[in-house]
Amino acid sequence: MRSQRGMTLVELLIGTALLVGGGGALVVGMQYSRMQSSYLADYQVTMNAVHGKLEELSSTDLTVLWTDPAYADARTVQGQCMGLGEDDNCNNVLDAGEDENNNGVLDEPLAGARLHVRIQEAPVGATNPPLLTLHVAACWQSRGRRLSEDLNCNGRLDGGEDINANGWDDSPAMADTRLGVGG
Repeated sequence: MRSQRGMTLVELLIGTALLVGGGGALVVGMQYSRMQSSYLADYQVTMNAVHGKLEELSSTDLTVLWTDPAYADARTVQGQCMGLGEDDNCNNVLDAGEDENNNGVLDEPLAGARLHVRIQEAPVGATNPPLLTLHVAACWQSRGRRLSEDLNCNGRLDGGEDINANGWDDSPAMADTRLGVGG
């Protein structure tokens, strides 16, 4: 006759420790996954805004970009702030002409996020047509960190913010292109 034997206390404690350890690792992994998902969603919103603004600028005539007072700040070293949503001038107020959906509310897809726009004359060689370099970068906050050289997220490079001194706002969400006229 076989004796029936249950689990010893040591086996039970080891099994419980393995279960708790595995469950804890699963919870930590799920939390990390949730944070990454949130970051990636915000990143996608900012990249869509960056590409949309770059497309808008690219469809604008080169002469307008280089001479129109509306783009005067964008032609300076600091650059120009533009909102991701309806706040075109980055003043956190719904001004006339900004309410695109006529709901009376300043709609921003990512609160506090800004676009930094810089227009610069590209180096021109003897055989190259006149060129402008268009650079758009996004600043936003994720988990308490600013994700841009624009530390105060005001859409401009203030003194000391251009860490690598390249004249551009470097951000995980940025794009640039060159716009030229035939000659």
